Amino acid sequence: MPVSRLFSFILCERHNNHSSSLDTVAGQFFRATKTDQLSLAEPDHPDRAKDAFALCQGSELERWLLKLFWGALEAKSLGRDGDAISDLKTGLDKARLADILWRGSNWPNGWGMYMQAHEIDPHGTPNSVAIEAHTGPGGKLWGGSVTLGALQLRLGLGVASEPPENFIYRPGGIVITAKGAMVEKVIALAWPEPGHRWATYERQGAAIE
Repeated sequence: MPVSRLFSFILCERHNNHSSSLDTVAGQFFRATKTDQLSLAEPDHPDRAKDAFALCQGSELERWLLKLFWGALEAKSLGRDGDAISDLKTGLDKARLADILWRGSNWPNGWGMYMQAHEIDPHGTPNSVAIEAHTGPGGKLWGGSVTLGALQLRLGLGVASEPPENFIYRPGGIVITAKGAMVEKVIALAWPEPGHRWATYERQGAAIE
């Protein structure tokens, strides 16, 4: 779908400018993940044999995911079975979510950004981006995922504090490797507190640990 379907003009100038830093961080993250995957996917890529490192703010990327799905919801771009998703049902009112998005308030325990094991789409490329809404009964939005090649970020709104085994909550970073390439492409995610697990992907096979 065109980019114009993923947003709606619902913000005043002050709030739109205030959130521009989130767009900057998301742009840095996705440019790094795209570049790293392309360099490993193409045998003749000039950067295939070069290590790479990028640093992004994890908490800003997490808030950007909320902005993305909330904005797409208001733009009526998210659907299920041909019908637009009707509401944002999270167990919190939108005023609390606005505090998280605009003022950096704490997320409820277990809510926020996850990374999940993800198999590469054999027909996709690191140039493609998939956005999927995750809904509950009645078409209510509970969260969603953004997939770029082998990498998948999920936003959990109401996820239990103990995630499934193959989920990494607020990953400390991502290491992307490839068979036959003795290099590492590292994207570190900075968080206010220590102790975050790292995800490791092999570009061919998309192993995660």
